[in-house]
Amino acid sequence: MKRSIFLFLLGIMLFVCQTKASTINDVSAVETEMINFFRSTLQRNYGSSDGKAVKLMMDALLHYKFHYIIDVDKEALKAINDKLYPDMFGSYFVETKEHPIDSLHTNWKRYDPYHIICGYEFKKLLNGETYYQKELSQATSPLFKEICNAYEATGSLPFTVVLGKFRANNHQCLDAFETDRDVQMLFTFFFWRYLCYCVNIDFMTGKDKTELYIDMRR
Repeated sequence: MKRSIFLFLLGIMLFVCQTKASTINDVSAVETEMINFFRSTLQRNYGSSDGKAVKLMMDALLHYKFHYIIDVDKEALKAINDKLYPDMFGSYFVETKEHPIDSLHTNWKRYDPYHIICGYEFKKLLNGETYYQKELSQATSPLFKEICNAYEATGSLPFTVVLGKFRANNHQCLDAFETDRDVQMLFTFFFWRYLCYCVNIDFMTGKDKTELYIDMRR
């Protein structure tokens, strides 16, 4: 009897460990897709996928006060979003209870350009299985430490602070974007809301807002 109980508990532990490893691998795979998509989008718009291209995009965003749309492959973005939403995005990346700034049902602030990619509220769980806990706060880069400090002080990832650090090339982050996967993921994640905005995708749900509007009118 004791042996049966032991084997049963062992089986549960192995299943949990396997599921946990699978989840981590799934996250890593989707992150790689996100990074590759962001870099291919930079290549598509600026002829390169390095830090100089990111700087061009950021300068244009500020110059045009975010009334600036880049060419984004909508179908490819939706395919990645299908893997992100609803579970992985809400359980690993950000709090999905965050005020849905970029959705159909928001007020005039939706049209304020600084609200397009204003701030992120990270998902923080005690089990250590979130982007903030596993990747952002554990990074040794001084840039990540500054961003984590800003997050802890404000409760969100403030757009003005982070964009300022990116544009100023703090700790050579634009140079590191070429080879450092952690930096690539941070940039990709930070600008994901903007990519969604460019193709009329609801950032909080990953849904096509055109389709949502058609459904709402029926």
